Amino acid sequence: MARQELMEHIEILMEPIDTIQVKEVRDADTLRAAAETIGAMLLALPHLFPPTTNLYDPKVQMPATLALPRIWTDFGTFYQLAGAAASASEAMGSAQGATQLRAASKQLRSSCDACHALFLRAYLPPKVQDSDYKFDFDSALHRK
Repeated sequence: MARQELMEHIEILMEPIDTIQVKEVRDADTLRAAAETIGAMLLALPHLFPPTTNLYDPKVQMPATLALPRIWTDFGTFYQLAGAAASASEAMGSAQGATQLRAASKQLRSSCDACHALFLRAYLPPKVQDSDYKFDFDSALHRK
C-alpha cells in the first residue's frame, strides 16, 4: 500500500471516530477496532518516507507529494509524532464507555493534527480569476 493510500485509509477509519465528538457513541467495538488498525498503520507510516521519496516541489501547483520537505530534514520528530499518534490509537483501542472513547478520540485527532501541522502541505484552493467568469462554455463544448 502506497503512503497516500495508507493516509486516505486512515482518514476513512477516522471519520466515525471523529464524529463521536458530536454524535452518540454507537458500536464501540468497531470504533476500538478502527483505532487499533490506525495504530498499526501509523507504526508503519514513517518507513514509507525514505530519503528518495522527497518529491516536493514548491513551484508546482499540484506537487507529487503533500509531504513537506521537513519530513526528511527532521525525520526524528516525524517518527516521534507518528509514534505518539500510534500510542493514542492504542489508548483508544482499550477505552471503555462513551466518556473515555470521546476523550481518546480527541487525543487521537490531536496527535494526527500535530503531525499534519508540521509535515503536510496546507491545502490552498485554486484562485478564481476574471477569465474564469468570462469562460465561453459554448465554444469549448462546441455548441452552436
